[in-house]
Amino acid sequence: MRLRAMIGTATGFLLLAAAWGHAQTGMVRGKVVDDQGEPLPDVKVELQFTGERPQKFVRTTDKKGGFVRLGIPAGPYKLTFSKEGYQSHSVDVSLSLGGLSEIPAVTLKKTAPIRASATEAGAIEAPAPELEKLKDGFARAIEATKAGHLDEAEAVYKELLTKAPDLPEAHFNLGYVYRLKKDWAASEAEYRRVIQLQPDKVDSYSSLVAVYEENGQPEKARELLSGAAARFENDARFQFNLGVSDLNTGRSDEAEAAFRKAAALDPGNIEVHFHLGTIAVGKGKTDEAVRELEAYVAGSGQKPQNLATARAILKALKAKSP
Repeated sequence: MRLRAMIGTATGFLLLAAAWGHAQTGMVRGKVVDDQGEPLPDVKVELQFTGERPQKFVRTTDKKGGFVRLGIPAGPYKLTFSKEGYQSHSVDVSLSLGGLSEIPAVTLKKTAPIRASATEAGAIEAPAPELEKLKDGFARAIEATKAGHLDEAEAVYKELLTKAPDLPEAHFNLGYVYRLKKDWAASEAEYRRVIQLQPDKVDSYSSLVAVYEENGQPEKARELLSGAAARFENDARFQFNLGVSDLNTGRSDEAEAAFRKAAALDPGNIEVHFHLGTIAVGKGKTDEAVRELEAYVAGSGQKPQNLATARAILKALKAKSP
């Protein structure tokens, strides 16, 4: 068996003698942990047989992060691990005939957050100047949102939209209210309406991506961003979000390209170095990883969790250096 373990993610290939037998089966056992090494319960484990007679089995990890599946055909499988709020991860294994195949512990990393726009914390504070007559209603809706009175805020925004149906700020803020209420479909509809009205403004794309990420649909987030990439080729925040989305969907090469573009457009975004460093770790590029992570640690304004992770990775990499 040959295993290559990567920091922050576990990818293994278990090469065992296997065959599709006549009614002969095997079993598989494994464990899933988070990036702190703690057991991760309620992870969906899909076991997809990739041999000549495809079939799929599904398990869920227990409170100790473990799972077992008995009586399944021996042979090649793709195991996919998924849990809301975490990056999905796949492992290719070959299950042995008539025995126990135990895979190495799988680590799921938390989904990287999309960089929020300036309007995310409290939505847009005021409508366009030409709609000054609506500002009182807008102010009421904003205050209701801040106070957590989401039904009231929703009603006010809907009333505003009867007077100005194409007011993008009202659609944007209503989308934010729906997002807080976790009404994902309604939130998506409002943000898409803003994109129709203002296709060249990045905030709505960032907000809609956040909806998809929070709703466990990272592929839709990636599809949205990749479709608009040419429009925002020179927007640093968009390129950063594109990199995060690529990373969350397992596209490390595309993520690296987007992060490098974001770094060139906005050298002050320190988080780019963290992501480039962890990507380099995953590719086995130790010198590059050390360089990026040292730049990250030496900077300022880092996210505390990422800073702690970067220091831990650097310590591990330097301990392995000759």
